[in-house]
Amino acid sequence: MRALLPQRVENLVVGGRCISCDHLSQASIRGAATCMATGHAAGTAAAVAALNGQFMRDVDIRQIQRKLIEQDAILSVIESREPWLGESVTVRESSTESLPAV
Repeated sequence: MRALLPQRVENLVVGGRCISCDHLSQASIRGAATCMATGHAAGTAAAVAALNGQFMRDVDIRQIQRKLIEQDAILSVIESREPWLGESVTVRESSTESLPAV
């Protein structure tokens, strides 16, 4: 989430090629799948903030992760690895079936 929030600008969230990363990471970031994933995360984060009347930096990352999981977003490609949400989370089978083996 920190990569999606520009410094010194309030309530702006970015996705795609303009997220914060180092020079070496930029080659991976600009791929279509990564751009779509960061755009999905940015849009979801903005919606959660707006619905809760919060500033972007005040939104609980676990709440964003929950919403992304509900929307079948892939948050990890490491088999059997789930995001920490502060409690037990059940990821639906359909969300993990197409993950590549690592």
